[in-house]
Amino acid sequence: SSACSGAALDEPLCQSGAKATTLLWGDSLAMHLARAVAATNGGVVQATLSGCPPILGYTGAARKAAISCEDFNATLMQALAANNMPQIKRVILASTFAALRKSEELKQFAQTIAQLQGFGYEVVLVSPTPTHDRILKCIKLQARAGQPFGACDYPRDEMENADIFDILDALSDQMRVPLVDLREMLCDKDICHVSAGQTVFYRDNIH
Repeated sequence: SSACSGAALDEPLCQSGAKATTLLWGDSLAMHLARAVAATNGGVVQATLSGCPPILGYTGAARKAAISCEDFNATLMQALAANNMPQIKRVILASTFAALRKSEELKQFAQTIAQLQGFGYEVVLVSPTPTHDRILKCIKLQARAGQPFGACDYPRDEMENADIFDILDALSDQMRVPLVDLREMLCDKDICHVSAGQTVFYRDNIH
C-alpha cells in the first residue's frame, strides 16, 4: 500500500500479520508487490518509501516524507542488525534500481546485500517492470477509443530499462541471490505485453 510510504516498522497497517516472515524493502515498485507477497504463507512486513531504493547510504533521493531516504534505510538496517523483528527470515529488495547505473551506488547496493546476508537473512531481488515511454499514453488512447489494449504491446528490444536487468543479472550471480525477473511474466521472446484481454497490467509507464 502507498499508505505505508515511510511508515514506522511497527505500523499495523503495513504488516499482513504479527508473524510475517518476509520484509519487503524498496521504493514504489516494492509497494506494488505488497499484496502478492502478503498472500504468501509467511506474510509480509512492508518497509517502503517512494523514490527511495533499498541502498544503504544512498543520498540521491528527493525527500518525499517526514524521513529522508538515507535515514529510512539506515533505521531499517539497524533494526535488522539488532534482530528487532526476529520472525523475519527473508528480505525482498525491489525498486526501479535506476541508481545502479552509477558505479558507487552499485557498490553500495552490493554492500547492502552482503550485510543482510551476514545477519543471516535470505535475500531476494525483484526486478523492475519492463518500461517504455509510450505505455500510459497508449493505454489512455485505447481506452478512450474503446479499442483493444494489445496495440500498446511493444518490441522487447525497445525496452527502456534493459540495462538495469543486465546489472541485476550480474549482481545476482556475483552475490548468489535469486532474482525474480518480471520480464518472464510480462514479455515473451520478442514482445513485452501491456495487457491480457481487457486486463491492463500498468497504471503508468513503470508501475
